[in-house]
Amino acid sequence: MVPNNKIRSQTLITLSAAAINAATYTLIGTFSNPSSIIRMVNDSDTSVMISFNGTTDNDYVAKNSSATLPFQTNSLLPGKTTLLPANISVYAKGTAGTGTIAIASYY
Repeated sequence: MVPNNKIRSQTLITLSAAAINAATYTLIGTFSNPSSIIRMVNDSDTSVMISFNGTTDNDYVAKNSSATLPFQTNSLLPGKTTLLPANISVYAKGTAGTGTIAIASYY
């Protein structure tokens, strides 16, 4: 029998670029399941820093661009998986602008 791996999407989380500021991180949302892939789309006119704990600068997404984090491709040992933990919150920080920051997660 052939192994059956299924990818499922989590609910898309979004934040208006007008709601962010440069001083503190603003919560975009939380993913309840572990994530094997995250796609960050910055459909706004301002670049943003991304954090997974609300304090540390973890990633950067330039204005009007996207970034994909394929955690599963970083699994080193056969039969093991590399995932972003369940119940992880995603935050954004930057100069307020127009447009939307959207984060998609797959598990």
